[in-house]
Amino acid sequence: LAEVEGVIPPFEAAYGTHVYHQYTIRVTEGRRDQLKDHLAARGIGTMIYYPIPVHKLKIYEEVRVGVPAAENASSEALSLPIGPVVGKTVQDRVVRAMREGTWRN
Repeated sequence: LAEVEGVIPPFEAAYGTHVYHQYTIRVTEGRRDQLKDHLAARGIGTMIYYPIPVHKLKIYEEVRVGVPAAENASSEALSLPIGPVVGKTVQDRVVRAMREGTWRN
């Protein structure tokens, strides 16, 4: 997915291996919901697991801090149905749908 404009795939460090229990991408330029809707229209479900950064949860309302990186990440994160238990046919379908440029309009 690295070649899909507006998408940042997960980073895997050289010192470890990701288990990919979730395949979470970042969708830039405020277009996460556009991509989510685009995929949904094609029968592809996605999830937004962490829509609120931890420091914005009610339990921390008295702690007034700004964590712009967390706030930005929470608005960009979208988990795709791609992982070790999902077959190549489904993975290819998701990637093809994401390569369609219509969700960026």
